[in-house]
Amino acid sequence: MLLFAPYASNIPLAAMAPILMVVAYNMSEIKSFSHILKLKTADSLVLATTFLLTVFVNLTTAVQFGLLLAAISFIKRMSEVLEVEKVHPYWAKDDYNSNGTKQARYGTRCPRISFFTVAGPLFFGAADKFESILTQSINKRPNVIILKMKYVSFLDATGAENLRSLVNDFKNNIGGTILLSEVNKDVLEFMKVSGLYHEIGAENFFSESKYAVDYGLQLIEREKCLKCSRTNSKSCAVFTHSSEMDEQQIS
Repeated sequence: MLLFAPYASNIPLAAMAPILMVVAYNMSEIKSFSHILKLKTADSLVLATTFLLTVFVNLTTAVQFGLLLAAISFIKRMSEVLEVEKVHPYWAKDDYNSNGTKQARYGTRCPRISFFTVAGPLFFGAADKFESILTQSINKRPNVIILKMKYVSFLDATGAENLRSLVNDFKNNIGGTILLSEVNKDVLEFMKVSGLYHEIGAENFFSESKYAVDYGLQLIEREKCLKCSRTNSKSCAVFTHSSEMDEQQIS
């Protein structure tokens, strides 16, 4: 190209045009183009918009709008990835009959402890969903909320602020405590940098969920639990042995 580029000016444009058409056709990847359009997803909208703007406006505008739509689509998908699932710590015991066959399996639930598994990135796009779900639990006025955050891969400033607000509201309005277990290393580091770690309190972070449940049972006022006192249940007495809890139920 360095030596013979000047001679390219002598090639007739009519001869160059078919070559450019073939190159443009191959670059268009028409099979992938049609396949993405048939999917009728957010990616289809981004592709169609970018293509039409490129043809009828200009490439610069098309790239800007394409990036904007792609970012919005990505944020929406990431916000839907976040899951906040309420689970019940379960203490189980196998009962065997005289033949050595397993007969029954029973568990117990404590109404004053709410346990949630949080999975997915906790960022500005999912912060409202996270807050609304936990607010519903707070309205039921438990004494302790345990958040298992092992699967929270990312935490941003908005997510941290929402969590800070929940912790303060729960503490000031109800007098309850929020405990965090199995927090991701990067997420924990961000909490320390943002000051959230110190506001929640180092004593409220646990390496395993069962330790958080044990500590939560020490915080609740068992004698004031209407459910257990009304039914004369021994749930709290049994629940105290949470070190023997079924790990599958809290994992």
